[in-house]
Amino acid sequence: MSIATVDPARARDEARRILAGRRYKGAPVPRPLRGVLRWIGDRLSPITHWIGDRFSWIPVPARPWVEITAALVAVLAIGFVVMTLVKARAQARAARLGSDARDGRSSAPADDPAALESAAVDAESRGDLALAVRLRFRAGLLRLDRDAHAITYRSSIPTVEVREELDSPTFDGLADTFEGITYGGDDAGPTDTADARREWPRVVHAARRR
Repeated sequence: MSIATVDPARARDEARRILAGRRYKGAPVPRPLRGVLRWIGDRLSPITHWIGDRFSWIPVPARPWVEITAALVAVLAIGFVVMTLVKARAQARAARLGSDARDGRSSAPADDPAALESAAVDAESRGDLALAVRLRFRAGLLRLDRDAHAITYRSSIPTVEVREELDSPTFDGLADTFEGITYGGDDAGPTDTADARREWPRVVHAARRR
């Protein structure tokens, strides 16, 4: 049985078309993961070249399909890594917010936005600006649920889910600050706490009017 000759260039174009299809497009990736994905892409570049070199012994008609298979496996592996990172961040966020509620004030229930905001004021007065930002973020999410009825709050709700629901540049800015402080190791400054005090009521008010 003879094997039909396959144009390598056409096969590569077909692989790119497949990988660009909707099937391989996942949910929007949280902004803190963009650096991780860029890092993964940089590290995969020499690997893809290495795979191409290793496939040089395969007959030309079959080589493009082997390369396509390897590319699909790489895509699936990256998708698994990304989803694992997203899940880990959500779990870490839930644990951190629960800890913040306990550390902020023993009498401040973790599900009481007013008490959390009061605890944030106390944390800010003690100079713990990072804790103040995180407490106001949790309080803001609770108010988006109870006051604005814009989201259904849960302790592990991904920030990207709230971004998509609100489509609010103001919330995006608050979320970027929160994620940078909580996960990125950024230092919180007076501007961050001032922004949280000023912008959260606006976000909730805008969400209520939708």
